[in-house]
Amino acid sequence: TVAETSTYVFVGYATLFRCYYFRPPTPPASPKGDWELPTGDLDLAELPCRTRLSQFIILPPFQGKGNGARLYKTVFEYYHKHEQTHEFTVEDPNEAFDLLRDICDLQFLKGMPEFCNLRLDTDVTIPKKGTLPKLIVGSDQLETIRLKAKIAPRQFGRVLEMYLMSQLPESVQPTMAIDEKRPAPTKADKHQLRVWKLIAKQRLYRHNKDFLAQIEPHERIERLDDTLDGVGLEYARILAACERSATNAQAEPKNGKRKLQEENGEGSSSKKARVEDA
Repeated sequence: TVAETSTYVFVGYATLFRCYYFRPPTPPASPKGDWELPTGDLDLAELPCRTRLSQFIILPPFQGKGNGARLYKTVFEYYHKHEQTHEFTVEDPNEAFDLLRDICDLQFLKGMPEFCNLRLDTDVTIPKKGTLPKLIVGSDQLETIRLKAKIAPRQFGRVLEMYLMSQLPESVQPTMAIDEKRPAPTKADKHQLRVWKLIAKQRLYRHNKDFLAQIEPHERIERLDDTLDGVGLEYARILAACERSATNAQAEPKNGKRKLQEENGEGSSSKKARVEDA
C-alpha cells in the first residue's frame, strides 16, 4: 500500500503580542509592614494581559475564499480560552479587515445566549429633556457579557448596535436596497427606530466628544445625524454579509471538502469601502 501524504501550502499568517492588563484592586490594598518586592521568580506569562492582533495577512491567491475568517476565528477562539487574556484587541485595522472582524465578532456573540437576550426596550418613554432612561432590555448585563466575550469596549458597542438594528421592523430598518418596496412604518416602528438611533448616537458622541464640544449645538446634531445615516448603511452591509456567510457555511459539505467553484473563488463577494463612524 502507498502511504498517504499531506501537502501543506502557505496561505497566510497572523502575529500577536501581549500587554499587561491593569485591574484596580478591589478594595484598594495598602502595603503591610512586612511587604517586600518580588524576588525575581515571577512568571510574566501568568500575568493578566490584553492580547493584540498586530499583523494579519492572507496571500492574494487565497483571498476571497473564507481563509481570512477561518484564521481570525481560530486565533480569537484560542485566546478567548486563554486564561491570562482578559481582552482581545486589534492594532490599526484597515477597512477590509474591519469588515471581516465585524462579521466574525457578530457571529461569535450571537452564539452567547445572554447576548441574544438583549433587545431594544420598546416600552421606554423618551423624555424631551434630561437624562435618558435605559434603552436596552438587559443593559445591566452589558459589561458582564463584554468581559466574558473579551471584546474591546468600542468594538463590542458597534457589534451590539448591529445586532439591535437587525431587530428593527423591516419598514424602518436601514438597507442598502434603495429601490426595495417596504411596508409603511407604524408609530411603534418609528419609536423603535428612534430608540436605536439614540443608542448609536450615545456611542458616537462619546467617541467624538472632544470634536463635537467645539461646535454649536445645532451643527452638532446635524453632524451626528449625517454620521448615523452612514453608520446605518454600513451596518446593513455587514448584516447582509453575515447572513451570506451563515448561508454558505450551512451549504458547505460536512466532510470539509469545498466545491471546485468555491476553490476557484467563484461567487465570492467583493469588499466595499467602510463608512467611517468616527
